[in-house]
Formats: sequence, structure tokens, C-alpha cells
Amino acid sequence: MSLVWFLVRVIPKPSRAAYPCQRAAVPLASGFVLWILGLAGSALAWRRGKEYSRRSRFLQARVCVCAAVLAALVAVVSLPEPPLHAGPTEPHGPLGVAKGIHPGRVVWVHAPDATDWAGYNSPEPWWRTNHTDLAVVEEMMSQVIRGVAGETSDRAAWEAIFQHFNEARGNGRRTYQAGEKIAIKINFAILKGHSSGITVCGKNHYGSLLRTPAGSLRGVAYPDYYDLHLSLPNAEWSPGMGHYRAVVDLMGHRELGGKTLLYLVDGLFAGYYWDSQPYPWTTAPFGDGTNGDWPSSLFASQDPVAIDSVAYDFLMNEWPDVVSGGANAPGSLDGGAEDYLHEAALAAAPPSGAFYDPEKDGVRLASLGVHEHWNNAHDKLYSRNLGLNEGIELVALNVSRQPPRLAVRRNDRDVVVSWPSSHAGYQLQSTDHLEPPPDWAPVTDAPVVQQAQNVVSNALGSSRRFYRLVK
Repeated sequence: MSLVWFLVRVIPKPSRAAYPCQRAAVPLASGFVLWILGLAGSALAWRRGKEYSRRSRFLQARVCVCAAVLAALVAVVSLPEPPLHAGPTEPHGPLGVAKGIHPGRVVWVHAPDATDWAGYNSPEPWWRTNHTDLAVVEEMMSQVIRGVAGETSDRAAWEAIFQHFNEARGNGRRTYQAGEKIAIKINFAILKGHSSGITVCGKNHYGSLLRTPAGSLRGVAYPDYYDLHLSLPNAEWSPGMGHYRAVVDLMGHRELGGKTLLYLVDGLFAGYYWDSQPYPWTTAPFGDGTNGDWPSSLFASQDPVAIDSVAYDFLMNEWPDVVSGGANAPGSLDGGAEDYLHEAALAAAPPSGAFYDPEKDGVRLASLGVHEHWNNAHDKLYSRNLGLNEGIELVALNVSRQPPRLAVRRNDRDVVVSWPSSHAGYQLQSTDHLEPPPDWAPVTDAPVVQQAQNVVSNALGSSRRFYRLVK
């Protein structure tokens, strides 16, 4: 039965050989094949042994010994082999159906110049705007949007994303129309750990709901209250694999995940635990194993399962203790941190057997995206990176520090000039003509910092004026 199951599933699609069910079937199937071969070989050896026994009793003894050795080898080889990586998080092939213009694509932009904070010895917290270079972050955002859509401009990328979104929802292949409302969840998911392993885009939906006040009698005053946290793989609640996860219902609900146009993960400073306290990352490319830097990264995707799968791999590689169960109890989750990814990828027939139907209309969720792990932490390659037509594709980009962008606007009496305050050492100059010599002169008004921008309001001196920044 194992052999038939393996052949029926793997011959049409060879990549299924990496699936957990096939990895479980292989030892039994191979043991059966080896037993058949051993039986046939033994029969052949016995037949020939009878012929030779007439010639030599000594030869007959040799044949018997060889047959005994062969039988022993067959018995040993037929034993089920232990998995290469024991435990519930062993490597597996792609699970689920990839989503997006480029199915399963996750774009990762790394820009070391995006962050500049001295750490906990600094008198200022990391979230002060002068520790994040907004010009670099803007360029990072531009790159991830273009990367997701596969376009060369922001406008074309957004149009492609809207067209794909509307078409997938049955609204035709059209882009954004004036008057349509867009909700931007400013509490973007953060690349961080949690008592349940990780909290990125899926767990971020917990903040999409109004919940019962913590100080109330939830079971009495609110008898229909359901504590979503109890479905997380916390070591005290439901660790391990194959459980119902409320995250999947949130990811698949037509008013939440169903209306999500783009998934973003903020990995600028990241966070070790649920409180988002950042610590430098020491794994490559952020550090050398001992000394590290802030991850300074952004991630974007149209596939909610794929982006969380990539985030899981990054976090598991950097902080395996917290992902596997917390620094004080590593391994206590028994692999449960990625359970919701298995459930979401296989929502139509999840390992838990749960019937995911968030709208309660009797229609079961289909696959919400694709889940798998990279080949190794050095190369960070997924199935589509390796040339397969399924799984995740991780597009890795880099952004270096750009010169400051000078913004100029005019009102009735002044010219308002601004540039990022994070760019130190620049002087604002102006002139009223560019013909040689242009006579550039410093603007003497001291800039005022407003929302991480140096702002100078300069009185109009002529009908036109040119400005520049000089390092």
C-alpha cells in the first residue's frame, strides 16, 4: 500500500517526494521492494545451490552462508530510517498554492544605511526619527513595490498590483478608481519573536479586531467571548503541530485577509520578543556571527503564507530559542510556531482536520498561499529560486545610501525648502539665475526640524529662484 501510494502521488509530480506523508511512506515502500528483491535473490540462489551441491558439499555450505548474510542485510536495510532532521519541523517541499502576480514571490530589501542607532547605551530610543533615514526607507519601499509587481516604476507597479487584486476578487482587470477607499494598517507587522514562536502578518490580524476589555469578566459578562490567544502554540495552551489555529480564519476571512492588497513586514530594527525590543542581528548578512547590526530590512508580498514563511526562516536562523519556545524553554512549542503556516497552506484539507469557514457559510477555505523553508541560511534559496515551477521565490535587493532629496514648494510669500534631517553636513544655497556665473549664495535662515525634515522658509526675492544642497 505504501509503494502504491508513493507511485501514484510522486510519478505525476516528482517534487511531492519531499512531502512529509511521502517521507513516511518511503521506508515502508523501500522495505517492501527490498524484501521482494531479497526473496527473488534467495530463490535464485537456492536453485543454483541445489545444482552445485551435487558437485561440492563445500560449495553448498558457501551458498548457505551467503544466503544467510543476504537475509540479514535485507532485514537491516528494511528497517525504517530515522528522518534527517528529527522533530515536527523537518524539511518539506512546498505546501499549498502560491499567490500573486508572480506566484509565491517575497521581496526582501536590505539597506544597512536605513538605521543608525548606538544601542541601549544611547540616551535616545531607537524609534526617534533621527535614527531612521527616511530617504533610504522611501527607496526601500519603492524597491519592494516594484519587485513584487515586476515593474520598473512605482506607478506601473501599483497599477499592476491593483489590477491583479481586482481580477482575483472578480472585479475585472482594472486598477484603482478615484473614490475607492483604501485602509492602511499603520501597525505594520514586525519581524519579531513571541511566546508562540513568531508574530508577523498572520498574528498581526489579532489587532484587526476589537477585543473584550482585559479587566472584564469574559466568561460571565461576555459569554460568547473567545480568547484568540488560546489557539496560539503557547507552551501552556496548544504546542505542537496539527491544531486548529484562529490565525487561519483571520487570514482567510473575506473582510480581513480577503481584502488585503499587500503584506509588509517591518524588519528595520526587528524585535526579539513580543514587546519588540530590538537587538543587533549577528547572522549574515547582518553580522559576522559575533558582532552584528540592525537587520535594516523590509519584506513585501502578495502571498500571506509565503511572506510569513520567509520571516520564520530569518527569525529561526537568528533566534532559534525564542522561535522554538522562548529563551527560558527552548523547544517547548514542539514545532508549533509554523503550525499555522501548514494549516493556512493546506486550509482545504489541513493536518488538524479543522473546517476553516470564517464566514460560516458552509464554504471551506481554499489554500491561502504557499509554505516551505529555504535550502540553507547561507544561500536562502527556495523552490522557485532553484528553477521549480512551485513554491516560494525570494527576491533579494540592496539599497545604498542615496543623496538627500531636496523638496521645494511655494506659497504666497515664501519658498519652503526641505530635506531629510538625517543627512548631516549639507548647506542650502540659492541663486536667481543659472547663467554663468550662477552666483550661488548660502541661505542664512537656520532650518527647523519638522517630522525628520530640515525646513527653511525663504522669502521670495525674485520671480524665480533655484536651490541646491552642497556637501
